[in-house]
Amino acid sequence: MGLTGTAVEVGTHMGKFAFQLMSQWNGERLYCVDPYLDYREMPRQGKREIHYEYAVKLLSRFNKGRERVTFIKDTSQNAVEQFIDSSIDFVYIDGEHTRIKQDLTLWWPKVKPGGLLAGHDFQSEYAPDKGWSNIIAPAVNELARQQGLHLYLVEERGHLVNWSFYVIKPQKEQTE
Repeated sequence: MGLTGTAVEVGTHMGKFAFQLMSQWNGERLYCVDPYLDYREMPRQGKREIHYEYAVKLLSRFNKGRERVTFIKDTSQNAVEQFIDSSIDFVYIDGEHTRIKQDLTLWWPKVKPGGLLAGHDFQSEYAPDKGWSNIIAPAVNELARQQGLHLYLVEERGHLVNWSFYVIKPQKEQTE
């Protein structure tokens, strides 16, 4: 699709998805947005500072010669302010899932026409009516409906079957 400029991943965690992306994408720069804060309500997350250090080390290979990966150690709500509208080729959202609607609203204006807004955990085949699907799918469907967008789903295979989503920003914004 010719999206070789700027990308943002909201919710980088240990950098595994960012590593996969950077291994295949020849874009200018990926911004990895994650506050790396320990959340009391998510005790299984472990020590987030260790996750940050792991991600930095894992992704450092993509900064040889030129900086292609930049970490923004902040919340999505604060990080979005660093980008002007219509300046990002694609945004991948996999941050704090309870804030998906807010993230979609914040990052959508930052995507350039012809760019992508995508994300993780749209639905799980093993629990279609449970978990994050109850939060993420309705929020994404609402954005697609409001903006008149076609919603694309991508099957992921791993230890569980999940579906990611993406929408393409129209070349011309729709007017109401």
